[in-house]
Amino acid sequence: MINYSRSGAVAALAFAAVLGGCSSSNNRAARATATATNAPAAAAPSTTRAAGAPTPRPAQPIGTLAPTDPALTALVQKLTPLLLQTADLPQTFKTFQPAGVFPVSNADYARGQATAADIQSRLDMDGRLGGAQTSWTLTGQYRSGQKTVTSIVDNVSEFQNADGTKDGLALIFSQIAPSGTTPQGDQYNTRQLDIGSFGDESHAYRVETRPNVSVAGTPAATIEQVSLVTYVAALRRGKAVAIINIAAINLDPSADELKQLMTIQDQRLKSAGY
Repeated sequence: MINYSRSGAVAALAFAAVLGGCSSSNNRAARATATATNAPAAAAPSTTRAAGAPTPRPAQPIGTLAPTDPALTALVQKLTPLLLQTADLPQTFKTFQPAGVFPVSNADYARGQATAADIQSRLDMDGRLGGAQTSWTLTGQYRSGQKTVTSIVDNVSEFQNADGTKDGLALIFSQIAPSGTTPQGDQYNTRQLDIGSFGDESHAYRVETRPNVSVAGTPAATIEQVSLVTYVAALRRGKAVAIINIAAINLDPSADELKQLMTIQDQRLKSAGY
């Protein structure tokens, strides 16, 4: 059965979103999912098996926003106004369910990935101080053949210096391959998106995978191949990196809406002094 909404936080970590589905034939294939991860997240439907779709994964329970980590708490409070707000969203997302704002420590960022320890170490060396994430998700149950956008995820991270920020952006896209097969055996394809330039540097990709999923029906469920499309865009400005993911089923999200949201996000970071 495919449900759009997933309870709990949605981890943005867009690089995982791509990694999970887009592993190449070498050791990239070992990266069983990604960003965000274990099967798609609020950004995509869930299936009766791990579809390996390149979409944000449901976050693990996050306990980092606590008095024991006052630095991250303060950073999240600082970054929250810089995230996309419901009022910023195009009409497409106005009825989507907001998930609130969640902290994303380096451990949260790497959690659930095959090379989590290496990723966390790299982020630590890059001087990533932490980040904040929010999302909006379509609620309801998928109907056979339905074409719809399912979620948007926004994540902003802060680094200690510009060099670390550059590597933080590079990490997001370091595992993207043009095409291949996910660990679950589903075909995927990626291509760059031309939505303009943002901040000091930016990149955007379209990632599509076609898993077979179980769709609820009467008298019994049926198996249907669906197209899961995720737009992954990220920019760096000063010591900040922002990631926006938009996911959809059986259609492409609007590139113009992604451009609109990236423009808002970039301007907000600029106005904040990044």
